[in-house]
Amino acid sequence: MNDRDISSDVEQETVDQNLVQQTIERAQGLRRTAADADELARTADALRGHIALLMPDAEEATNKLWRGSMSGGSNQERGGEPVPVALA
Repeated sequence: MNDRDISSDVEQETVDQNLVQQTIERAQGLRRTAADADELARTADALRGHIALLMPDAEEATNKLWRGSMSGGSNQERGGEPVPVALA
């Protein structure tokens, strides 16, 4: 795990998967220690920044999902792709 100051990570403009992973590992490590409030706040801010960067792509992907079909919904619940149903 990297011990550098993560406060500047919040201002990144692109998703850096390694940085996201490092921040998650840092947060998990803080659960096992008596971290000070400043470190907790910096880590929480960094995680929120990562989420903010990921949300537009996640929303775009979910907006492309086919909705409105009972068979499509039940197929998704099983982990499969939606199956279009022909309209009569």
